[in-house]
Amino acid sequence: MPPLVAIALAFITKETILSLFVGVFVGEFMLCVNDMNIVSTLVNAFLNMGTQIIACMSDPWNAGIILQCLLIGGIIQLVTKMGGAKALADEFAKRADTPKKAQLFTWLLGLCVFFDDYANSLIVGPIMRPVMDKLHVSRQKLAFVLFQLG
Repeated sequence: MPPLVAIALAFITKETILSLFVGVFVGEFMLCVNDMNIVSTLVNAFLNMGTQIIACMSDPWNAGIILQCLLIGGIIQLVTKMGGAKALADEFAKRADTPKKAQLFTWLLGLCVFFDDYANSLIVGPIMRPVMDKLHVSRQKLAFVLFQLG
């Protein structure tokens, strides 16, 4: 039931994160039902979900990955705001004049960013997105090329 709720909400609202949270909440609600008191079940489900989220986020491994993604994403946004990503994209766009060349450049750039799979997606994706958009290559194809590298 929770996956169906999450998928249906994602299609209806186009909000993925909210839909996933509602799906998790529905699962917690189903686990917390022990009598016909819906209000206490809702409160218990919300508290259990919060406890599980805090426990998961306080794990050093998970916290490290989240921190790493936030730092890399922040640096990428900084480089983007300063025009560095646009300069790289413009340089790649000069050389990649066909969709196949753009995909090849995406793949090669992804090989250069080999130290982490998260960094690969966070760095190569924003740089190559304008090039792929200009050549009418779908975002799904860009994600597929990035996923092959990760």
